[in-house]
Amino acid sequence: MKNKDMTLEQRITKKIQQAQDEWSEQYNRLAKHLNFASGDQWDEGILEARTEDKRPSLVVNIVKPKINRIVNPYRINPLGMSVKLPDKEVATLLNDKLRSIESKSRASEAYEVAFECAVTGGIGWIHVMLDYLNDETTDVEPRIKGIVNPTSVFIDPY
Repeated sequence: MKNKDMTLEQRITKKIQQAQDEWSEQYNRLAKHLNFASGDQWDEGILEARTEDKRPSLVVNIVKPKINRIVNPYRINPLGMSVKLPDKEVATLLNDKLRSIESKSRASEAYEVAFECAVTGGIGWIHVMLDYLNDETTDVEPRIKGIVNPTSVFIDPY
């Protein structure tokens, strides 16, 4: 079936399936790494056997402190976006606008979540979106939000 013969829903479903097929191996590893870092470190079969035998299944998570050792310096000195242009006046105006957007969005939290996910599993995302200023107008302003579950984002396979 060619693209022009497909409905919009069929084309979207096909694109999502292609993205999932292309990145499924990486996303499975990512999910496994995130679970391991959060303390899910026992193999299911071994954990069931220990539970049946009423033996304890302790987790001494030595991974999380290593991740924190990498992420904590960023938490202390967070980074932000900046614009570098030959025209210093325009660059200053754009940087001021970016700082305003980041401040209103509390973007440092979004950057921190993305950085921690990237350190833990190799991929971290932020969501840059448009938010309505109020219900009575169509005025919008950019906002930056964090994505806690990086496997919820589909990467275009092309």
